[in-house]
Amino acid sequence: MLSLDQISESFRIEIDKVPDSIEKVKIIIEFTNNYFDTIGPRCLPFLNEALALSKKLNYKSGEVLCSCNLLFSRYTSNDVSNTEVEMNRIDLMLNEIKDEPFEYSYALSLFAYLHWFRGEFDKAFDRAFDALKLVHQLKGFKESGWIYYALGVFYFDMNDLPNSKIYYSKAADAFRENNYDYGVARAINGIASIKIKQAKASEAVPHLEVAIQTYRLGNCYAGLSRALNDLALVQKAEKNYSEAIKLFNESLIIRKETNNIQGLITTFTELGEIYQSLDDSKNALYNLTEGIKLSESVGAKYKSIRLHKLLSDAYKKLDNIQLAFEHFEKFHELKSLVLGEESANNIRKMQTKFETEKSEKEAEIERLKNVELKSAYDLISEQKMVLEEKQKEILDSIHYAKRIQSSLLPTDTYIEKCLNKYKK
Repeated sequence: MLSLDQISESFRIEIDKVPDSIEKVKIIIEFTNNYFDTIGPRCLPFLNEALALSKKLNYKSGEVLCSCNLLFSRYTSNDVSNTEVEMNRIDLMLNEIKDEPFEYSYALSLFAYLHWFRGEFDKAFDRAFDALKLVHQLKGFKESGWIYYALGVFYFDMNDLPNSKIYYSKAADAFRENNYDYGVARAINGIASIKIKQAKASEAVPHLEVAIQTYRLGNCYAGLSRALNDLALVQKAEKNYSEAIKLFNESLIIRKETNNIQGLITTFTELGEIYQSLDDSKNALYNLTEGIKLSESVGAKYKSIRLHKLLSDAYKKLDNIQLAFEHFEKFHELKSLVLGEESANNIRKMQTKFETEKSEKEAEIERLKNVELKSAYDLISEQKMVLEEKQKEILDSIHYAKRIQSSLLPTDTYIEKCLNKYKK
């Protein structure tokens, strides 16, 4: 695998050969889409360059997508200062690119993630389903896979595994349709995560092996760290704790290097729980404390719930009743808050599901209308051709008969001559 620096340096050499143009902006956005979660901060100079060029060329879609990715970067690197102001600014700009469905739908999916990071779950689903309605009308659109993938992630975090599997599977299909191996690997990695959560760890291994092979070939460190994390979960489920710790630490090293905050929270949590099972209080508290600091800093409420419960149990084992109670209180407070949000989300999910199904039906009706109209047009055209041919045949017959009649009838001169003869 190439190092993180080699990936960015190689792209720098190639992109410097491309003249300033909208095409250059698109190439940079495509690169950052593929490698953002791998080389993280190393993408920022490219994105800032593309943003400046978009403004210079008055390329609004480029400006919106670069701004979304830059804001996304701030969230994943734990810089959430003034992000709400920036989100509002970009939100206003979104209206300017509504006539460009590819770019608009992708921007909506990025916004969905931003809302999810902020704990605004109903808005996250709203944006994702708005994007989904658009992509149903677009063919050969690779980013449609990422919209399905985002919904797979959201449902997974909410522990709604059936819906998560549906959307991860749809993502895999969309990526396969576009021959996008990295996307397929991410989607089947998501399905493997579901298998693990369903206590079907052995069924997850084949998916993870395929994903790991793809990640290594494509120098996809972020994907590799997730697959290693999931393999560690398999070992944890089988109580092979030493192997699990080894794999978790491999994942942790990559996630630190790529500055993957959400991934770091997950790995710290899993390590903390394993060490707690092994009665290693020192390592348990270290990992759980690192996890909760990161989780609270980025507002990852679902992850914080579990961490507070584990910390409460850890301090209870150490007879530190005060800290055990404090974390238990936070656990219940967050759980109540999220359950309230879940109720609102359930209503939203039903509504968006209805709207999506309605959109799909309308699209199908429109497609059938077009098919029927084309068939009707073809039939009319065919009938018109037949009528025109018949009309031609009739006219030809009339003209032919007229010529015969004309040849048999005497001429006006001859008739006049005969009449003059009789007059005499």
